[in-house]
Amino acid sequence: MLVKRNYEDFSDLIENKAVLASLQFVNENSIKVMESLRKWEKVTETKNSRLRVNRNFRFCLDIMENTHQQNSQNKVNDKMVIGSPNNVITRILNSTKNTLETIKPIILIPEDLISGNLNCENAGTFLSEGKYNVIEEGTKINHRPIEVKFEILGHRVAFDIYDDLNYLRNKKKLHLVAAIFIKGNPYQFKDVEEVWSENNIAKLFKKVRGYYLTFSDIALHPVVKNWNIKVLRVDRMARHKDLTVFQEFVDDFRRFLLSTD
Repeated sequence: MLVKRNYEDFSDLIENKAVLASLQFVNENSIKVMESLRKWEKVTETKNSRLRVNRNFRFCLDIMENTHQQNSQNKVNDKMVIGSPNNVITRILNSTKNTLETIKPIILIPEDLISGNLNCENAGTFLSEGKYNVIEEGTKINHRPIEVKFEILGHRVAFDIYDDLNYLRNKKKLHLVAAIFIKGNPYQFKDVEEVWSENNIAKLFKKVRGYYLTFSDIALHPVVKNWNIKVLRVDRMARHKDLTVFQEFVDDFRRFLLSTD
């Protein structure tokens, strides 16, 4: 990288921002050089330079660094490996991709309103902010896909949330399902019994992480006690405790996604 001393105006070099951003000369050594330049370079500031927009040496460094970061992000998106290449999340993200569709893991939630559980009206808030909104009985649920993001080993990974168990029947989507929030009874799976009958639920929860979110004063169904699921309990009145329950979920879900079983 050439530096023209005693001149603040680099307009010839960076006449076009898009052209500069497309240059393929940024590497790790360049980044180290830029860090040193930022530390020691004293850019002359004049009245004319203040009137110019994006024509200084620091802007040049910004563009180079942003280009490097964007190139790195593109490499991550092309084939994201998080931790081990054999863990759950990496296997999902490295699935066969349609060029018109971004691969995202799926979380399934109940389609109806169940006290203490998730639905499309409160799942987004709880799974993104750790705040549980109690939905009043009789509320009309707006059935829609929701997107949330979790940080996994430094990567922000997007997840699609659906309230449709038919994804357990869809062979093209089944391998994308990472978690299911159950209703708390075995009848939740009756509509997909040809794929996951009650006898196969144990097999299902070996492939997919199961969660049961409920109020702390609700007893568990006897069958549910035998399932390999994580029970998360929220308090009916104490909303300040929601964040602790949310963090319990995130920690457990992250461990599952990074597992290689």
